[in-house]
Amino acid sequence: MLPDFDDEDRKDQALPINPANSDQLGAQFGLVIGKALKAHYDDLVEAPIPDKFMELLAQLEASGGKKP
Repeated sequence: MLPDFDDEDRKDQALPINPANSDQLGAQFGLVIGKALKAHYDDLVEAPIPDKFMELLAQLEASGGKKP
């Protein structure tokens, strides 16, 4: 279970931000987030397609795209 934090606790744990470095920090966060999203996407692409979904696609293809 996560500990409860109130606003005072968060103020004490806040990291100081130097405005001169804020653009660089934003770029670094963007790179980190981008890498994490790419890794997640790569995992999704490699995941097997569920059998039920493949069955539904086959039904749709067999019906010529018409609703049942």
